[in-house]
Amino acid sequence: GYVDRQLCRDAILPMPFLCEVACPKDCVLSPWTSWTSCSHTCSGKNTEGRQTRARSILAYNAGEGGLQCPNSSALQEGRSCNEHPCTVYHWQTGAWGQCIEDSSSVAPGNASLIGGGAGVGGAEPSCSVGMQTRKVICVRVNVGQVPPKKCPESLRPETVRPCLLPCKRDCVVTPYSDWSPCPATCQTGLKLKRKQSRKRIIIQLPANGGLDCPEVLTQERDCEAPSSTCPGYRWKTHKWRRCQLVPWSVRQDTPGAQEICGPGLQAR
Repeated sequence: GYVDRQLCRDAILPMPFLCEVACPKDCVLSPWTSWTSCSHTCSGKNTEGRQTRARSILAYNAGEGGLQCPNSSALQEGRSCNEHPCTVYHWQTGAWGQCIEDSSSVAPGNASLIGGGAGVGGAEPSCSVGMQTRKVICVRVNVGQVPPKKCPESLRPETVRPCLLPCKRDCVVTPYSDWSPCPATCQTGLKLKRKQSRKRIIIQLPANGGLDCPEVLTQERDCEAPSSTCPGYRWKTHKWRRCQLVPWSVRQDTPGAQEICGPGLQAR
């Protein structure tokens, strides 16, 4: 029992010791997983679509005051799905077909939506409304196609819908250039055929069923035959004339000036 402290004055007084109090740690849970796929595509008397998700304990609580981990039932959740009633007959649709031209319809104002701007010379390209079709059949579950009267007509999907056709773009070429000049205006002696040509250039290629470009872009034709023959020039020589003495005015200061023979000149 307890006695007066004076009675223990000769005894050794107990000293306190250091110790550590554990910090409270909460239970750590993982995030919820994604919902599983629905177990059924529809719901009926004996079937019900269900989805589940789960989480797990990553670390248990430690120390006093930490949040406790939940029991195993709180680590899973479930919910209903595909609660619409199961139907024995339903409509099944195919893929939409290609957009084809419908001459009975015109799409005013749709040119700028598809054509990508103004055409050549600032004119708006003309585009039209086409149509698409698809196959719609009545199907019985686990059986296949059945007559259409088995499916409710009010829920039948549409089989035709309008669509916008791409704008047609014709090929555009420049006018022909002028004919190239003929090389000469007179006929040479070589008898060569002279030709002149002209050409045009493609400035826009066709698209979406527009008019194709012409195959001929260059034309040639023979030059008209010149009416005259090109003149030709050459030197023509005659016979040498009789040799004549050099004139007296030139020879008078030379020896033999009175001679009647000697150096002379010939001309032709």
